[in-house]
Amino acid sequence: MLERLIEALEVLVIGMGVIFASLFFFYLLIVVLKMIDDKLAKNAAKIIAKDTSINENEYIDENEITPELIAVLSAAAYSVVRKPIRIKTISFLGEPGDSNWSKIGKMDVIGSHNIQGH
Repeated sequence: MLERLIEALEVLVIGMGVIFASLFFFYLLIVVLKMIDDKLAKNAAKIIAKDTSINENEYIDENEITPELIAVLSAAAYSVVRKPIRIKTISFLGEPGDSNWSKIGKMDVIGSHNIQGH
């Protein structure tokens, strides 16, 4: 009886060891892949920054309503509702400092819409 208990404990220790070793291996793999992705993203950002130059005297207003913004919003609304949409007003939401409750409420509203694929 004692021998079977010792054998069971050996199997337990070996099995748990293998599981944790494989989990640690996947953790290291994810960390390495994230580091590689970060380096690639930084290099791509540097290349894009070299190609695009912004005039220092040019001011970009984030709250400016442009015809491109209206077109993008119209296309997004049409893809959800599947009917022609006329945008009458555009109002910007608050800063990213929204409370967690309001974020959850917004996600519930967004998730409740029936979005169908093509």
